Amino acid sequence: MESTDTKKKPILSARLISKRFGGLQALDRVELDVHGGEVHALVGANGAGKSTLIKIITGAIAMDADGGEITVGDDRVDIRNPAHARQLGISAVYQEFSLINSLTVAENIFLGRPPATLGGAKVDWAAMDAEAKRVLAQLDTPIDTRALVRDLSVAQRQVVEIAKALANNSRILIMDEPTASLTDNDIEQMFKVVRTLKAKGIGIVYVSHRLEELPAIADKGWGGNCSPRWSGSIRKRHVSNYLPPPAATTTSACTNRSATASRGSTRTTRRTVSGWSK
Repeated sequence: MESTDTKKKPILSARLISKRFGGLQALDRVELDVHGGEVHALVGANGAGKSTLIKIITGAIAMDADGGEITVGDDRVDIRNPAHARQLGISAVYQEFSLINSLTVAENIFLGRPPATLGGAKVDWAAMDAEAKRVLAQLDTPIDTRALVRDLSVAQRQVVEIAKALANNSRILIMDEPTASLTDNDIEQMFKVVRTLKAKGIGIVYVSHRLEELPAIADKGWGGNCSPRWSGSIRKRHVSNYLPPPAATTTSACTNRSATASRGSTRTTRRTVSGWSK
């Protein structure tokens, strides 16, 4: 079955991304396309290279000098650092939030770039509060913009992180294990937020080890150990048959066994990939 990826141009494309840490090959010629208005699930065992891949995309670490290329829109880019990634419209929400507990919700949403009064001499507190309320309203999540972050629940703090990305006009949002610390009710609310972002045309990379969640939230998925190269959309019966890659060896995170769930086969190959179809 042909992927829908070919029908529209990706907003972010990563080609032949490689990364080695000493003797450990963390990523080996990984390829990824992120499309606007779609949720892309990224799964894999510990050591599969998920964190390394998202750190390269967000500018936290650099790929190898001969390790491929990243394109955002029509432009090939060299993502220098996380600030540069945000300028390019790429944001991430990690399991450990980058919020300041002693500041308000509004202050955290506009941390480092508060609206200023005419002339830029002072913070325009009224404008900041109004804009924070507007962003949260887009997410259909009632949170008091003047509340201190330390008084919020985990689910509410996560929404504040997402609101930061939305206020920064992000086109690509990476969510790292977004439901790991949430209750069942909070997970359903988070799914609603994700669907809202999707409807706004934002491309979402959804990193999770909870395979049972994927049919409910993801449009397509890929995963494996070290070298994701093939993708498809999510079908529940394929997720239930997903075969995690084996543990990494001491010399390389890449292994030779591959499971391709949607094709119903296990084969020997350097690429370790699993795909699903909806």
